[in-house]
Amino acid sequence: MQLAYYKFSDKPFELSPDLKFLFLTKSYKEGLEKVLKGINERRGLMILTGEVGTGKTMLIYGVIEQLPPKVKTAFIFHSTYNFIELLQQILSEVGGSVTTEEINELKNQFLLHLKKIREQGEVLAVLIDEAQKLSEDVVRDLFRLFKLEPWVSETLQVVLVGQPELEKTLNSALLKYRSPNTPLRIKIDPLSGKESLDYIEHRLRKVGRSSAGIFSPQALSMIVEKAGGIPRLINVLCDNALFAGYNASVKKIDANIVEEIIRNLEGPDYKPKIKKKPPRNVIYPRLSYRLFVRDGLIVFFGLTLVVGIFQFRTELTERITKFRWFGEIKPLLSKAGDPVKKTPSQKENQENAVQVDLRPEGRPKPAQGTSLGEPVQPSSLPTKGIIQVKKGENLSKLIVNHYGKFNKSLADLLLTHNPSITNPDLVLIDQQIKLPEIREEILITPASDNHFSVHLGTFSDLREANQFVNQLVLKGKNITIQPKKIPPRQTWYRVMVGSFKSQKEALEVIKSLRGKGLLPFFRP
Repeated sequence: MQLAYYKFSDKPFELSPDLKFLFLTKSYKEGLEKVLKGINERRGLMILTGEVGTGKTMLIYGVIEQLPPKVKTAFIFHSTYNFIELLQQILSEVGGSVTTEEINELKNQFLLHLKKIREQGEVLAVLIDEAQKLSEDVVRDLFRLFKLEPWVSETLQVVLVGQPELEKTLNSALLKYRSPNTPLRIKIDPLSGKESLDYIEHRLRKVGRSSAGIFSPQALSMIVEKAGGIPRLINVLCDNALFAGYNASVKKIDANIVEEIIRNLEGPDYKPKIKKKPPRNVIYPRLSYRLFVRDGLIVFFGLTLVVGIFQFRTELTERITKFRWFGEIKPLLSKAGDPVKKTPSQKENQENAVQVDLRPEGRPKPAQGTSLGEPVQPSSLPTKGIIQVKKGENLSKLIVNHYGKFNKSLADLLLTHNPSITNPDLVLIDQQIKLPEIREEILITPASDNHFSVHLGTFSDLREANQFVNQLVLKGKNITIQPKKIPPRQTWYRVMVGSFKSQKEALEVIKSLRGKGLLPFFRP
C-alpha cells in the first residue's frame, strides 16, 4: 500500500542487501576493486573491515557478481563454526563430498577437491561474512591450509569480512602462527554528509522518485546527522519516516515526523532539536483593514445617532437616514453583529491532531496459508494478549517475562505474529506487540493443496536444526531447513516438515516429538 501511496516501483529502504541499490562511493568503489584485484592476482588472504551497518555484505555481493566464471565461490555467512564445520561447509558449497568428521581425513578431502579445481584452471574464493566471530584457532587453521601444498596459495583465495575487531583477532593469529604472508587489508569508511544525501537520492531514483519530492530539506538534514554515515541506519530512519507519513496521510516527510521517529528510537531521554513555538492567532492584513474600517464607522455613526436622539431628537435622525451614503453603509451596520471565526486554541489543535503510528515497518500481515514455509496462525487461535513496550525492554526480555524462557523458536513465532517488527534488536517504546499462546496447534501451517506443514523449531546453529533428520516418526516426510537472514547480522535456521494430509496427523507427530523433548517451544 505504501508503494502506491508514494508511487514507488519497489521499497527503497529495505535492510536486506539488494544489488539493485548498490551505491559506490569512493571508499566503496576502492574496496570493491581491491577485493576483485586481490582474488584475480592470487593474493591468498584478504581482510575487509568496516563498522556495523556500513554495507560490507552488499559489497561482497557486488564482488561475487563481478568475478569471472573461472572463479568458484563459497559464501559463508554463519561464522561461529569450528574449523571442522567450516571445512565441511566450504566443501558442501562447492559441490565437494563430505564423508568424515576426522580433521586429517577432512583436510585430505578438501585438498583433493582443491586440486581438481586447479586442474580445471579454476580458482576457489572463500568469502566469510561476520568473520570477527571466528576464534583465533579457526583463523590459524585457515592459515595452515596455505601450507598444505605450494600451489594452494594460488588456487585458494580467502576473504575475511567483519567489524574492526577482526583486525585484533587476525593480528593475534598471525603473531602466534608467525605467518610470512601479509594479508591484503581493506577498510570501508562511513559515508560523508554529501554522500549520505546522494545515497538517499540514489535509492529513491531507483524506485522512480527523488529525495526532494519525498523529504523536506530539514528532514534530510536530520536523517543524515543522526545516521552518522551508516547506510543501515539511514535505511531504518527513512523507512520509519515513510511509514509514519503514510499513516498520517502526509506525502512529504517533514522535520517533525523525523523528530518523532528519532524520539521513539532513543526513548524519552531524547532532547529535541526543533524548538516548537505555540500557535498564534493569525489575522490577514486585508481582514484587519476591513475590520478597522467597519468598526470605526460603527462607532462614529453610533455616536452620531445617540447625540441626535438626545439633542436634536427625531428631526436630525430622519435627515441622516435620508442621505445616500447612509444606504451604502447600512449593510456594514447590519453585519456588525456577525461573529468572527474563532482560531482554535493550542489545546484544541492537540485534540484534533492526527495520531501518527511510528512502527518500524508497515507491511500488512500475510494472508493465511499463503506460504508453506512461513508459520501462519489461524485467527481463531488464542493469544496471551497485546502488550506495550516500556523503556528498557527488548524482545528477548519480553519473551522471558511472558514465557519464562527464551529461544530462537519463540522469537521466530513472535516475529511471525508481529510482521511490523523486522529487526528483533529494534523494538520501539509504546509499540504494541501481540503475544501468541503457545499451543500445539499453533505450529501447524495450512498449504494451498489442502495439506499441512509443521514448524519444528528455529535455531541459530545448523547442527541443532539437523537433529530431526533421523526421527522415525518423520520417516517419509519432507524436512526442509530454511536459512533466514535476521537483521542486523544474524542467520536463523527454520525447520519445517510436511506434508500431512490432515491436522490430526500433524498433531500426532507434534505430540510424539514433544514427548521426546525435541520441540523447543515446550521445553522448560
